[in-house]
Amino acid sequence: MASEDDAVDRYWALRPATFAILDKLELRQTHPAEQLPPELSLEMWLYPESNEYDDRYRLRLSFFGVEVLKLQPQGLVQFGPLAIKSMRDYGWEHLKYQVEDSESNQLSFYCKSFEARIEEVQEDQGDMHAS
Repeated sequence: MASEDDAVDRYWALRPATFAILDKLELRQTHPAEQLPPELSLEMWLYPESNEYDDRYRLRLSFFGVEVLKLQPQGLVQFGPLAIKSMRDYGWEHLKYQVEDSESNQLSFYCKSFEARIEEVQEDQGDMHAS
């Protein structure tokens, strides 16, 4: 699925449909000195639906400048691939992406930017490292 946005293309290249189950979600609020209002960031780690206990890899999604966050978990939180759409042509200068779980409607928000990468879980430490 090719788009005209490099970040969205990188996300799809990581095969997000493989990583369906939420492992961890962190929401942070920061107060950048050059910005008056605080800024929210959201990080998600998703693991594969198949072989979930044996697989050591996670899809890590980091979203910055999150606004209008709606999270409605229902039992086991799992997503189809998140629909991440560029909004650069919409004329909203501070929001660049719309993110939503279009299959189960458990998550939706807008953000300024995002990063996607695969990380390996280290069994001895429980930490994740980029691969």
